[in-house]
Amino acid sequence: MKFSFTPARLAVLGLVFSYVTAVRADVSRVELSEVVVTANRFVTPHSNVVASLDVLTRQDIERLQPASLADALRGLSGVEFGRNGGPGTTTSFFLRGHNSVNVVVLVDGQRAPTDGIDSLLALDLPMAIIERIEVLRGDATALYGGAANGGVIQIITRKTEGQYAQVGLGSRDRLSLQTGFTRKLGDLEFSLRLGQERSARLSSMNTAQKPRANSDLDQSVIDNYALDVGYALASDHKLKLSLSRLDSKVDYDDDKDNDGWSPGNPANIHRMERTTDLVRLVLNSKFSSRWYSDLALSQNRQKIADRQNGLLRTDDYAFGLAQSEQMSVRWDNRIVLTDAISVLLGADVLNEKFTTDARVSGYRFEKDNLGLFAGLSRDLDRWSLQLNLRTDRLSTRNLKENTTEKDNKVSSLVGVAYRLTPAWSLTGSASTGFRAPSVGERAAAAPVVLMNELFQQRELGLVYRQASNRFKLSYFQADIENMIAYDRSDRLTNLPAENHGVEMSANMLLGRTTVAGSLTLQDPINLETGRQLARRAKRAASFNVVHPVKAVQLSARVSYQSHRRDSDFTSQVLQPYAILDLGAAYALDTRSTIRVSLENVTDRQYQTAFGYNAPRRGVFVTWFYRDR
Repeated sequence: MKFSFTPARLAVLGLVFSYVTAVRADVSRVELSEVVVTANRFVTPHSNVVASLDVLTRQDIERLQPASLADALRGLSGVEFGRNGGPGTTTSFFLRGHNSVNVVVLVDGQRAPTDGIDSLLALDLPMAIIERIEVLRGDATALYGGAANGGVIQIITRKTEGQYAQVGLGSRDRLSLQTGFTRKLGDLEFSLRLGQERSARLSSMNTAQKPRANSDLDQSVIDNYALDVGYALASDHKLKLSLSRLDSKVDYDDDKDNDGWSPGNPANIHRMERTTDLVRLVLNSKFSSRWYSDLALSQNRQKIADRQNGLLRTDDYAFGLAQSEQMSVRWDNRIVLTDAISVLLGADVLNEKFTTDARVSGYRFEKDNLGLFAGLSRDLDRWSLQLNLRTDRLSTRNLKENTTEKDNKVSSLVGVAYRLTPAWSLTGSASTGFRAPSVGERAAAAPVVLMNELFQQRELGLVYRQASNRFKLSYFQADIENMIAYDRSDRLTNLPAENHGVEMSANMLLGRTTVAGSLTLQDPINLETGRQLARRAKRAASFNVVHPVKAVQLSARVSYQSHRRDSDFTSQVLQPYAILDLGAAYALDTRSTIRVSLENVTDRQYQTAFGYNAPRRGVFVTWFYRDR
């Protein structure tokens, strides 16, 4: 692996970063009180977390004014994405160099739905309804089950008391209208949220590279509705019902015709219509001062209609109408044995149904998964220990072929941290995990039977935390057995792969200026072909600055990615790029703020997927209001 920096230079750079933090920042000996939930599956002080975890707060989201989840996470260590056009179009996340299907997204603790090829369907959530985002990098299969091998993205929605509103307008007809409020009536509490997000118009495909595509301007429009009702059954028991709907209409381009493979007509107009309905019932209980329990039942229903010139694309390899349904039950129990020892015990049950109506590649599958998990967290003097063990019982039924496949898998995680000083710690972890083939992969590979992907990961880290200042340097090694990918003959099969690399992130307060940065150096490689894994860069970096000037808060963000192979089927290479975003905020009063963001200041033409345009320079102005 050829890094731009040797490990020794990286270590020196990390020490310099931390030294600058220690001598120039306004340092307090008081540890941060921030708590997180993703790393252990229960509330934990961020300072006690062994794993690599980043947090984006509501303040970060408002400062960045991101158009989508991908734009919000741009520049975080170990996080990459590819997108087929602008916000709202098909988006794939790559964590720690893993395939895009090897990431789990949670929404308020509940696993987000996927379609038949394991593509995530929670990416339409408007940024205005998100309170915070926690990004856990590294294998978390022992906590959350299959597909969490690259990591977990947890989205926590707003729980603001009172009410809030957001009105945003921007270049190329970008629009954001969001509002919500919460009211209490005795033991009853209810919240209502609704709004619409409209992306900036741009032509999704580059017609110089894809001449059979339409050059018209495309846009996504997403309507969201949510109602939460909570009732205190007793002082230690609360019941919450959540109802939500996301309706999205996404214009896109395709240089293929209605059958999904023959050359298209530049006059063709394409639109993807997605509807996601969620019903969730959660019971939060405190059975004693040492036993906390969460029991959640949920149902997700999705319908995706892919249209060309207004008609469903149902020919050979197109997916005109895809429907899926997920029913799940989750039971988490945290038992506090002592002030230093906590035990996690729980189970989750998931039933999924997938149907597509393509003439050749259509399928009907049903999947069941029963997961049982346990964990132990212990703090002893300078040591912190995390142990997790999980077993999954899987069953996949092909309803068209009337066949059934069953399997059992065990996943594990061991993590340890040693505090060298109150501010410095050494961390280490080792884990095993798996991912079962998606129903789409099973259908595409038939009659070949695909094996489960198997993972082993190891990580070593050096951490500095003091007041508002943080630094982490990590080395990780991930070995992938049976990665599901296409071989040299373009057949879907199981192949070996690996990734190892170094991640560095820092956040510091220098006087009144907040400075943050990240650097990722990795080598994701297909061991069968010896080629770099598609859409994953060997080098990525970001740098952020926030500085107040009188009543105005100024901010800047630069993010960089090196070259990437576009896919397993072509020799196309995505060129390196660096994007500069600027922002300014002015508080009108204690309740409302005006923010202005200038995106892609240099008007850089870049691509995260070959043949697809990325947003160019644009201005977005937002008025935020909250009464508390």
